[in-house]
Amino acid sequence: MRFSFYNPVRLYFGAGEFARAGREAKKMGRKALLVSYRRPTRIQWIVQKVEEMLSAENVEFVSFYEILPNPELGQIEQAADLCRSS
Repeated sequence: MRFSFYNPVRLYFGAGEFARAGREAKKMGRKALLVSYRRPTRIQWIVQKVEEMLSAENVEFVSFYEILPNPELGQIEQAADLCRSS
């Protein structure tokens, strides 16, 4: 078996790096799709903070907070449809 895999990923790790979310998103474009759990109660403060950072950078966002553990393809397709239609 032969294959090639290219997956460009940039990770920021460390104290204070979370604050970069809005600025980094703005570098990638003017719109974002936020994806989270169906009921993000335990992480609601994180979700809210990301929304605030995006707004502060004038990055529009669409929320898809419908993901269940071990999401099925249908959920992924719903998120993709929302992204395309927005």
